[in-house]
Amino acid sequence: MERVILDITRTAIRTLAIDGTPEQPAIRHIRVEPVTGGLNAETIRRALQGLSRVRTKTVIVTIPREDVMVRAGGASGAIPFPFPEEQLVTEAQEGQMVACQRTRLQSLLALLQEVGWEPELITPASWGLWAWFHRVMDDSQVREPTAVLHLDVDRMDLIVASGGRLVFSRGLPDIDELEPTLRAAAKAWPEPAPAGASGGPGRPIGRLVLTGVGDLEQWKCLLARRLNIPISVSALPPMTPEVSATREHDASFVVAWGLATAERHWLVNLVPRDVRQARHRRVRLRQSVLTAMVGCLVLALGDGLIVGFARREAHLVAEANEA
Repeated sequence: MERVILDITRTAIRTLAIDGTPEQPAIRHIRVEPVTGGLNAETIRRALQGLSRVRTKTVIVTIPREDVMVRAGGASGAIPFPFPEEQLVTEAQEGQMVACQRTRLQSLLALLQEVGWEPELITPASWGLWAWFHRVMDDSQVREPTAVLHLDVDRMDLIVASGGRLVFSRGLPDIDELEPTLRAAAKAWPEPAPAGASGGPGRPIGRLVLTGVGDLEQWKCLLARRLNIPISVSALPPMTPEVSATREHDASFVVAWGLATAERHWLVNLVPRDVRQARHRRVRLRQSVLTAMVGCLVLALGDGLIVGFARREAHLVAEANEA
C-alpha cells in the first residue's frame, strides 16, 4: 500500500489506506476504531489491524486543530507564541507559522513507534480539510475567499481559502462561534489595492461550503438565516461499499480522504526535525547495508563462477592428458 492515513480525533481513529496515485486513488482499507480512556498503543494497533508497514510507503497522522497555534508569519506586530521556543515544534507554510507543543508530539510519536508505525508527516486536521477542498474547488472558489465548514461527530473545523491558498484555519467549539470567526477571518489578510496604495482592512468571505456528516441540507437552511453569503453542500460520496459501511459509525472521512490525495507540499509537517533527520539517517544506513549485501552477494557469485570455471578447466585438462 502506498499511503496510510491515521485521522486521530478525541473519540476515534479513522484509518484509510489507498493505492494508486493521488489523482486516481483506490481504497484498500477503511476502519473506525473508538478511542476510550485516552489514546494508547493498543488502540492504534487495532486501528492498523490488517495493514502491513512493509508495504506502506507513506504514513500520515493528523492531530486536532485545537492542539496547534497558528500565526501570520512575517507579519508586523504578530502575536508571539505563549511558550518558550524550545518547547515548541514550528513549521512555516505560505505565510503562516504553525506551532505545537513538543511534549504533545513526542508522546504521540512514542505510541506510534511502539507499534512500529513511525509517520512521515504529522499535520493538523485543518490541512486535511484544505487538501480535500483543493481537489474539489472550482474556478470561482479559487478566485474569491471561500470558507469551508467541516461538521463531524466530535469536531467542527473551519478554513478559508483564497487564491488557491489556505489563509485561515480554526477549530470551533460550537456553531455559535461561526459568525464571529468568519468576521475575524475576513480581517486576517488585507484587501488587494492598486499599485501605490495601501490595502484595505480585509476581504469579505464570498461563500461557505458545508461538508462532513449529519443533515447538511438542514445545516444549510439554518446558516442561511444567519449569514448573508451563498452556501453550498459538498459531501464525500460513498464510492465503495466499504466507505458506505462507515456511515453506520457516523464518521466523516473528508479529512482522511483529503490527506490521502494531497500533494506533500500542501501540508504542514510537525514531525520534529531531529526525528526526521534520525529517520533519514536510518533509511540511508539501511540502504547502505542493502547495497553492501548486494555487493557481497555479487562478489560471492563472481568467486563461485570463477572457481567453477577453474574446476571445469582442470577437469578438461585432466581428461586431455589421460587421452
